[in-house]
Amino acid sequence: MKKILIGCAVVAALVVAALVAGVVWVYTSSSVDDVAVVVDGPVAVVAGEEFTLTAHIRNSGAKPQRLVDLDIADTYLDGIIISASEPAFLSSEHIALDSSVSHSFDQQIPANGELVVRLRALALRPGDFAGDFDFCINNSFACLPHHIRTVVRPEGEPTAAPAAEATPPATGGGQAP
Repeated sequence: MKKILIGCAVVAALVVAALVAGVVWVYTSSSVDDVAVVVDGPVAVVAGEEFTLTAHIRNSGAKPQRLVDLDIADTYLDGIIISASEPAFLSSEHIALDSSVSHSFDQQIPANGELVVRLRALALRPGDFAGDFDFCINNSFACLPHHIRTVVRPEGEPTAAPAAEATPPATGGGQAP
């Protein structure tokens, strides 16, 4: 009986050590250094309109890095479809645990350089759609979040605000008659 207890204790200690090592590995591999992301795109579009979101992924480090995945929140994709990208994503899959769609890229970001990713999108229906775009650098655990918001207006409604009309100045020195 004593040998069984010692064996169980050794197995339990090994399992705990493996879990701790896994947590440490995920924590240390989840930091992203020397990379910054900016995404440009329209703030408002009309339902049925195609538009482009352009991501600028800048590597200020001395070594090349990789864009492994771009994960897009389901809350954004509720009204927007990403139909293609340049460079093309290799695959995409829904990640239920994260409530996002992960697009695999495996693209190099040159040292002291930039990778530009253009996403072709289609506005499906009117609404206010927002969510994080997570740019996963060097592995799937180290991601830089960038919040995106696009307002989709109904067809026939302009996407730009109307020009403001100037109010003429009051006469008589600014005092009311």
